[in-house]
Amino acid sequence: MVRQLAKVYTPMSRATKDTAVRLRTAVRCLPANHWHSIAVALSALLLGGGAAAREVDNYLAWGTDLRNSAAQVDNYMRARLSRAIAFWDIRKWQPPRSKSPQSDDDASWYRSCYGTAERLVSRAFYNPTYQKIEKFIDQGNYTDIYPRRPTTTDWNERLRLGQTPDKGYMTDGEYRQASIVKTSPLNVPFSRIVNINGVYTGADKLGHFTSFGVRYWRNFSELISRGASRSEAFDAVMASGYASEVSLVGMLFTKVFSRGDLEANFQGMQFISSLCQDGDGFGLVFADGEWQLKNLAKFSIADYVNPNWDESYNSSLFTDSTWENVVTMTFEQRNDCEKLGSDWVVRQRTLYDRLSARSPNTLYGETWIPENFRGKDIDEHSLDRYCECEWGAAASGAAED
Repeated sequence: MVRQLAKVYTPMSRATKDTAVRLRTAVRCLPANHWHSIAVALSALLLGGGAAAREVDNYLAWGTDLRNSAAQVDNYMRARLSRAIAFWDIRKWQPPRSKSPQSDDDASWYRSCYGTAERLVSRAFYNPTYQKIEKFIDQGNYTDIYPRRPTTTDWNERLRLGQTPDKGYMTDGEYRQASIVKTSPLNVPFSRIVNINGVYTGADKLGHFTSFGVRYWRNFSELISRGASRSEAFDAVMASGYASEVSLVGMLFTKVFSRGDLEANFQGMQFISSLCQDGDGFGLVFADGEWQLKNLAKFSIADYVNPNWDESYNSSLFTDSTWENVVTMTFEQRNDCEKLGSDWVVRQRTLYDRLSARSPNTLYGETWIPENFRGKDIDEHSLDRYCECEWGAAASGAAED
């Protein structure tokens, strides 16, 4: 039953896989000055729009104290939602393009809270390439980010200003080369890191929250309307979401299966669901013939961001070649194992252990990943596991000597 329901997401065809391979080969021949003008657009086209395949390296931010940017993100999201609800109410008698007007009740779709919630979030944050909230964070005008962006491309001036990589300032190219994977599909810029109430997460996770959260909820609702139970619909949506991380959104194109992305996807779905709950919290209410936002000041992104959004804590999986030939070599070059025991990382891990909880998404992944990755466990490609093996090998060699 779940397998049948999961067909709401169309499986990637062999032709799509071949197209991805051809694109990866062809773009190597593009002139350098053409890259950034088409990279993000091509990525978004391949991924169906609304979610470019961006990466982040949380390990790089270890030891860097970032100011808490939760309030800035909250203010941005509240403002976007307020503008979106005003636009939504103006258009309330215009059915969406995908629906035909019904003479008996041509506005019934407007009176659906969950339908309104889904479209409200899309209106507020959707962008054909990477999401509006990602751009807001990545620019660093209002948020404290890592790595910070240099204000000039002139190297001598950067030296004078102290805006060099060792000071935490990197161009997109420098960030990519310093990262654990070294590349990104079509040179899409890596996501900058932001501090949300002590949790360090990539701006891309906020993009997943607002884009894939909508996609998850839309498909969940469609399955329910077809007669599925809530548990059947949940399993089908989660299975398709996890499968997407193996395809163009993840391993096929980026060589990375991000568990952090999947947690952000799930929390985005939870956010849309929460908009229609009773009570005195933030949400939607239908009053005086239109939808309104209630208790907007109570909205906080920190209610959804958790340590599983940090890929240095909730580690990703990689293709075997990327793990063996790129990631582990980068760990070695950067001496990341030594950083594991630093006071800064210990403090962060202590906080994370206190804040962390096993969400329905993480519980689902604990079963799905071993079943679909040939026996790999969820921490197979973590720095912690790698360092344990390296320290064990070193201790064994010392004992033999």
